[in-house]
Amino acid sequence: MLTRTVALAACVAAAPLVALAQSALPRPVEAQALQELNAWSVSAMSRNEGALAPDLWSRSDPAFLAAAFDKLPAVYDSAATQALARRVLFTGGEAPRGEAQAAARKRFEAIGRMGAADQLAMLVAGAGSSASDPIIAQYGAQAELARGQRNAACARGRSASVGDPA
Repeated sequence: MLTRTVALAACVAAAPLVALAQSALPRPVEAQALQELNAWSVSAMSRNEGALAPDLWSRSDPAFLAAAFDKLPAVYDSAATQALARRVLFTGGEAPRGEAQAAARKRFEAIGRMGAADQLAMLVAGAGSSASDPIIAQYGAQAELARGQRNAACARGRSASVGDPA
């Protein structure tokens, strides 16, 4: 009898908790439009792998970036310098202000020059409409050829738009 009384008391005590749990509505889900990836926002390295802050490019002058990318070597004297260059080049983020397409091309060229075919192919694949830029498409095709992906290289070439680059 005592056991039944204790069990009944436990059920009565737990009843309001069950009712409270059933009446709690879930929070509304926040919705936000996704931005299309482009030559600047696409990244070949996650923040956990060492990518730099996403505002890396946003306050940079595109002409300065193009000149800096053009001066990057194919082979680095030290592993630390190469690791830093990879972190910078593989980091995606907000595009620089102004006309930045020439600088984006130089970024892709510098990645190709250092022999990072896998990362370059990944960046071009995720570059959205920027991948149809003839110069970026060429670097993507070269990266695919370096990886032994002949069909993907041909597809990159076919996707390039001739005329005004995107």
